[in-house]
Amino acid sequence: MSDFGGWAGKILWVDLTAGKLHTEETWQWVPERIGAIGIGLALVWHHVPPGTGALDPANLLFIGVGPLTGSWAPCAGRAVAVSLSPAGYPVEHVGQSSVGGQFPAELKWAGYDGIVFVGRSPTPVVLVIRDSQAELMDATDLWGRDTFSTQQLLQEKLGDRRAKALVIGPVGEKQARTGAMIHGTGHALGQCGFGGVAGSKNLKGIVVRGTGKVLTATPLASFRGRLDDIRRSLAVMQSVISADKDSRSRWRARDDFGWHGADEPIPIGAIPPDDLSRQGLRHCGSDFYMGGVLRPWHVKNSGCVGCVMNCFSTVRGRDMPKGIPEHGEMNCVQMQTGYFRRVRDDKVVSNASRWAVLAAKQLADMTGLNAYDFRMQLNLLVQLRFGNEGSYREQLDSHLRDELDALPWESIDEGGDNGLGFMMGVFEAQRVADPDADSIAAWLLQGAPRAAARFAMLDDIWTGAHGQFEGFEGFRVSYGAHGQRAHYGPERYGLPAGLHWSIWNRDPNRHEHNGLVSWSGLSWEQKQRVAEIHFGDPDAIDDPSDSYQLGEPTAARIELARMLAVRSMLKDSLTLCDWVFPNYCCPDPKKEYAGNLELEAELYSAVTGDEISADALDLRAEASVDLYRAITMRDWNTADMRGGPGYQSGGRGHDQGGDYKGHDNLAGWYFDTSADPPRLDRAELEAGKTAFYERMGWDPVRGGVTREKLTALGQPEVADGLTELGLLDDDDSAR
Repeated sequence: MSDFGGWAGKILWVDLTAGKLHTEETWQWVPERIGAIGIGLALVWHHVPPGTGALDPANLLFIGVGPLTGSWAPCAGRAVAVSLSPAGYPVEHVGQSSVGGQFPAELKWAGYDGIVFVGRSPTPVVLVIRDSQAELMDATDLWGRDTFSTQQLLQEKLGDRRAKALVIGPVGEKQARTGAMIHGTGHALGQCGFGGVAGSKNLKGIVVRGTGKVLTATPLASFRGRLDDIRRSLAVMQSVISADKDSRSRWRARDDFGWHGADEPIPIGAIPPDDLSRQGLRHCGSDFYMGGVLRPWHVKNSGCVGCVMNCFSTVRGRDMPKGIPEHGEMNCVQMQTGYFRRVRDDKVVSNASRWAVLAAKQLADMTGLNAYDFRMQLNLLVQLRFGNEGSYREQLDSHLRDELDALPWESIDEGGDNGLGFMMGVFEAQRVADPDADSIAAWLLQGAPRAAARFAMLDDIWTGAHGQFEGFEGFRVSYGAHGQRAHYGPERYGLPAGLHWSIWNRDPNRHEHNGLVSWSGLSWEQKQRVAEIHFGDPDAIDDPSDSYQLGEPTAARIELARMLAVRSMLKDSLTLCDWVFPNYCCPDPKKEYAGNLELEAELYSAVTGDEISADALDLRAEASVDLYRAITMRDWNTADMRGGPGYQSGGRGHDQGGDYKGHDNLAGWYFDTSADPPRLDRAELEAGKTAFYERMGWDPVRGGVTREKLTALGQPEVADGLTELGLLDDDDSAR
């Protein structure tokens, strides 16, 4: 197996309880598990006992990279974490999160395919890796520090400013379910609360310096011509037509466009899709999001190792409050962390300033609080204070009401400072909160659904009742499912997105799907033609302008739903960026703008030397989807993943949150038939589930993975494990 390229060949095990480290070979898991999430899921299945809590020492935290990471393969600069998720709701089920920047490649260059943390250290520690040498270092002096200063101090301790770190802040130290791990000034391992898992293990973070290289089966020199073609196709996957043709494009380069955040403005201008050398200059989130509020502070674009598009914005603020750094990196949700637009009687009374926007993003990253979770926190707080005609506030215990009232509400009202004071106040409250107290701040650290349950709001944010769906003066919680905020969901992207949301344990956040449907710049007819080429039916995709339409579970829609699940697992195994993979679109009109869905297999084969077709590689990833399903069944202690009337919870996935029954469900507000116009049709979703379960080879009634399917893809031991737990009947495959 050592003849293969791509993999480093070693996984580092860190027993934090004993303070001991050892390595194991990667080859026991690959090529079958591919890498990263595939390995992580196998480790959770084999080493985490059933019934373990996410913050228990028995839970493990795996952070790994794939065979493409750090190689010459483009857009392969990410690492993936796998663990039981403390953010999962109502069950702490298995979850995954990823992070980009330079840390993932540095880990591979140091000679590791992943790190497994088990147990709990008696005192705070940092894992220090210098190439193949690893040790635990006391981190008592770093405990309590923010993530930015912690990384700087770690570089100083190592005497190498090129070392890359991934660390937690005060929020993770409190074992918060909203805790993130931060790399650099903007790359976040955010979803699923793994910063809280690290905090529960007294792990402040990891710092790594790698000077090696990734050996590839195919030398770069012999692949360079083909690589340029691939890079050209990927660079414009989400924006075949640029901003001068389509104002909705996030690729903003156009006539008279430039970056204005540096001391001297940098002119950019229009960049055609065939100019490969300048594709990394086209994107500018600071110009696109929130009406371009951060445009004057945009210094340059940046990206992960191997990136061809540079989707991050590096900004430099001006006159920021003391303690908030001027420089930071951000994209997408991070830019919107503290954004709001408050409207009263059709009048905008307060609109987040660029100071408030940058402060919220910086404070989220410095404290190690997931920006995604803060979006729900912000709206939940406003609803708690003003929503339902004040009844939420009135029913609070007096000490909670007093704490709520003490927040700087004037900051986000007419005549205030457009949110700056409010953002600083809310983050400071959580930074200093006692996590065990019954306080507003402490409950926010537990995540929006658990906080909402304590404040007697959960049913309303689930069903959208009492103004939750409409929101209060522009503030809406938008809860999706599984403890996550709604984002790129079925209300805009139809049945395939709804099915992926239903079965996944966190928000799927599939950028390549909405990249085709929303951001490509193609006409609707051109987008449908791309769908027809890939899936055999132009109606496989749904027009996001026609909201709340699921549609019938046609074969093409179900095939797209399977691809969303399987390729999500594949990109987190290789590891790749979902802004460009799968490659749905390309800039070539001769190909009718249809991209190449076999690029993952081509790159994998070239790097590793393990020649494989796209279909066969998909089946390896599908085996990991099945394992993900099996672990989730174990976590929920039920074979009934569909839920519905008569749902048997197994004692963990109890009936919570309005009509929440079982795992494979979405928030009730999606299905409010009394709304005008009516929302999603639950019967259509249930019909889609049945068709999807059948396509995956799962139980078409209950949605659980079957012995037949597990055995077919080489996992009979997983079927045996489920049978021992009473979660798999011998006749399940015939159900």
